[in-house]
Amino acid sequence: MNGWAALEIGINIYQGFLLIYFINRVTHAAKHPLWIDCTSVAVISLFLSSYLFFEIPFIDTVVFIIPFLHSLIVSRDRWYAKLFWSAVLAVVTIETITIVSNLLMNTAGVSWDTLLGENQYRILYLLSSNLSLFLVLFLTAKLFGGKRTVTVSSFLVFLVLNALQLFSIELIFKVSTENGIVNLNLTAVSICIFLASVVSLVLYELMAHTTLRRQEAEAKLQLLQQSQNHQTELRNMYSAMLQSQHDLRHRYRILEELIKQNSLNSEKTRSLLQEGKPDSVTEDLFFTGSTSVDALLTAKKATMDAEKIRFEYVPYPLSVLPIAEMDFCILLSNLLDNAVEAVRRIPQSADSRAVCLKFARSQDNFIVICQNDYLPSGIRKEQHKYLSSKPDRFLHGYGLESIKNTCEAADGSCTVMHDDRKFTVRIILPVQEGSIQNNA
Repeated sequence: MNGWAALEIGINIYQGFLLIYFINRVTHAAKHPLWIDCTSVAVISLFLSSYLFFEIPFIDTVVFIIPFLHSLIVSRDRWYAKLFWSAVLAVVTIETITIVSNLLMNTAGVSWDTLLGENQYRILYLLSSNLSLFLVLFLTAKLFGGKRTVTVSSFLVFLVLNALQLFSIELIFKVSTENGIVNLNLTAVSICIFLASVVSLVLYELMAHTTLRRQEAEAKLQLLQQSQNHQTELRNMYSAMLQSQHDLRHRYRILEELIKQNSLNSEKTRSLLQEGKPDSVTEDLFFTGSTSVDALLTAKKATMDAEKIRFEYVPYPLSVLPIAEMDFCILLSNLLDNAVEAVRRIPQSADSRAVCLKFARSQDNFIVICQNDYLPSGIRKEQHKYLSSKPDRFLHGYGLESIKNTCEAADGSCTVMHDDRKFTVRIILPVQEGSIQNNA
């Protein structure tokens, strides 16, 4: 292998690195071993280097299938998003190299065959095209690689646009090389196609930004609705307590009259005493050490009682919370709302319609476990996200995402598990020095 072949192979390795770098930046790439990136770079460089030694019957544009396959392995995006960014990569790369080669041929007055030969023009072409490619891919990934998404229909439109641009640039390149045409008109057309690609990416970014703002508005609206529901539950609970207090006063007056009449041994007296026992008044109240959590659990249990859902709670003192009390209440509210929604779909004639909530402490970790019965057919997932089964998904479906965001903000974790009957959410929050102290 001579020095020219070594130079070409080195350039091919460099280009493979750029292509994989771009895909990792613009897609939702999960954490993955370094050897996957190295393997993809090696496959790309081997494919491009094979043209140095063999006559291959198809064009080198097919090399962009490799970054697409790489995205299928490392990215959490849907297939059409991966295909879109692979198409963008192909268009931007080919357009950049085409524009640089056309400008160089027009400026130096050389042909495409000259740029492929072993001469100083080849070196100038390799250096200028790859430097330009680095700048274009880096800036594209920096400006448009916000890893935001748009709707499926929008993705497909942008995918078609990039496919048409790719077809056009390949056609221009074929015409210019096969017919030996080197003029500024083809260069101007190539630049116009490149600018059209930039405009399409700008439109994509604007639509992605709009989609993000809409999702944030939906999340805020859902949070406001949740707060309103919680306030309604508290008002209902307060009304029930006032009614209970009124009934107790009524029983007290009757007992006073019976005492005056010396009728304490009557059946009516025993009935009133039985109905007014303290256990019947306090059995639905919670005493965790956090007043806000007490009110929340009491309200949620009232909702479950109305839905004929059994609520199993394992008592645990909450004098110390791992996060702010309000954030903890929002987390619990989301957990229990999701659980109640899942159980509500189970027919009331079923054997088990229950929600179980447990708190625990393990060294420096606070653990929350919420488990509920559910119908497996009610689970809907998209991109590792659990979606609401309610018809008005505009207002619902952010509960688990809000829980996960709260956990991540506190350096904790949220694990979702389910089998044929039970749906379990396990939350682990680190308890650090200076955690919130509650006044019981």
